[in-house]
Amino acid sequence: MLRRIFVLIFSICFSFFLTAGRIENGFDALHRYDYFKAKKIFETTSKHHPAASGFGLAIIYSRHDNPFYDVTKAHAAILVSQWGWNGISEKEKIRIKKLGVDEIGINSLKKKN
Repeated sequence: MLRRIFVLIFSICFSFFLTAGRIENGFDALHRYDYFKAKKIFETTSKHHPAASGFGLAIIYSRHDNPFYDVTKAHAAILVSQWGWNGISEKEKIRIKKLGVDEIGINSLKKKN
């Protein structure tokens, strides 16, 4: 029984660290204009990291140079990002600011759309 609990806790912690690195991979793919890979990563990480994932998806949906352009989805993703920003810790805010996600960036992307 104790072994199962340990395995469960370890797998939860390990999966959290994997998704944390995936956000960085999503923004890396976005900077390389690999919209398909970035979109897939942001969609899979949106539950645990809504601020960063929503911001990434908003960028994808608001750009004209990809097949995912959709103003309505861009606006929805920006709202998710704003909501996520207000609910995360300061440590997480510092981490995703390095990726270009902050309150100013979210608001400017919102005004742009």
